[in-house]
Parts: sequence; structure tokens; C-alpha cells
Amino acid sequence: MKTVFLAALLLLTGPAARAQEYYLDLTAQTLGEANGVVAVTQVLDGRAGNPPIGIVYRGVAGKAAAVAFRQGLETELTAFVRAQLPVQPTLHRVVLCLRSLHVGETVGGNKEQATGNITADAYEEAARRLSFRAVGGRAGQRSRA
Repeated sequence: MKTVFLAALLLLTGPAARAQEYYLDLTAQTLGEANGVVAVTQVLDGRAGNPPIGIVYRGVAGKAAAVAFRQGLETELTAFVRAQLPVQPTLHRVVLCLRSLHVGETVGGNKEQATGNITADAYEEAARRLSFRAVGGRAGQRSRA
């Protein structure tokens, strides 16, 4: 009987527990100063198995929530980068292939610290083929009291 009750309880609470997601919103973000050399035409998710982006803690109770993009990682990051680095005929056109992406948050007392790390390969578009050009990574953090 206990097994049946536990199974029913898990079925009823399972979807609610899985629905705890935090969607990243890039509308207020900027890439900083563009170098005027490259234009990103597409962002691809090259992470093996599409692992989660990270975990953040929401609300007063600090409930853990999985980090995700509402429209999907490739769609939202491609739109974001295209808006920040518009394609112009004089720029080198590249495709970014993400190798790792992690967003996290550390909460302690009345202080929060958010971190983000990204690593991507750049492939230059030339005559309908892609040529490997570079590997790059960037890390950032933000604190809030």
C-alpha cells in the first residue's frame, strides 16, 4: 500500500517539480564593444548530450531552478549575437559551435553571486564550407547584495 501511495504522490508532484525552470532573458544584455572583424551568422549547440546550462536559486526560500532558454539555446543565442554583431559584407562570417556553457549562482546570507562560463569554436564561412579558425572562452561574474 505504501508503494502505491508513494508512486501516486510522485506522479502528482513530478510534473510540478520538473517545471521549476528559470529562463534566461538576454534583452538587456550587451556583448560590449564589437571588434568589427567578425559577424556571427549562427550559433550551434555542440555540447555532448545537451547538458543543463546550470542551476539558480529563486525566491525567498531559495528553491533550485534549472536554467534554460525559452526558445532553445541555438535559437536565442543566434538571435542575440546577430542583433549585437550585425552581418556586414566587409566582415568575416563565422559560425560559433558551443563546447561548454554554464550559468550558476551562489547564495549566502544577503549576498548573491552569479557566474557564467562559455567556450566555443569558431568556423569561418568561405565558399559554402566551414573552416576551423579558433577556440575561445569567456568567464564572467556579477555580485548583488
